[in-house]
Amino acid sequence: MAEALLEEITELKLRYWEPALGRVGAWVDVVQEGDDYGGQRGLQVDAQLWRQVFKPRLTRLLSGIKKLAPHTRLFFHSCGSVVSILPDLIGVGVAALTPVQLAAEGMDSRDLKRRFGADLSFWDGGVDTQRALPTGTPQEVRDEVRRRVEDLAPGGGFVCAAAHNIQFDVSPENILAMRQALREYGAY
Repeated sequence: MAEALLEEITELKLRYWEPALGRVGAWVDVVQEGDDYGGQRGLQVDAQLWRQVFKPRLTRLLSGIKKLAPHTRLFFHSCGSVVSILPDLIGVGVAALTPVQLAAEGMDSRDLKRRFGADLSFWDGGVDTQRALPTGTPQEVRDEVRRRVEDLAPGGGFVCAAAHNIQFDVSPENILAMRQALREYGAY
């Protein structure tokens, strides 16, 4: 039953992208798709099960998008710790990952850049939104931004932003500290 539902979702998404990209695909540079495969400590399902059940459908979806708009880059959203399937995501055509959920297990910015930076762009991950941004001091936020820029920016492939949505519990001072640090350290 779950696989039948996933098939229907995949077909529904393909039916959406076909007319959308048929109309505007020539002007589209980036297409975003996504599914939250990760949790705080790892994948929400076993990696082998993910490869058996989810990956073939994702492959079909992304291949369909690339067939409709070959020049586009594929931008993929998945929260959580997805480090164990990043090679798979790259293999099916994902060019950029969002968010880079820094507080999730295995999502160390320096290691991600070292292992996957030649093949994958990181679209955010400039400051941890689970701990540093809501509970840190402005100086801790600046330090966090500097570290993430140092880890992820060299060689390109990094769009610096908060690792996810900025929640209500973040002080204006920390938001301004993030912005100031990005201006100071983001000139790569």
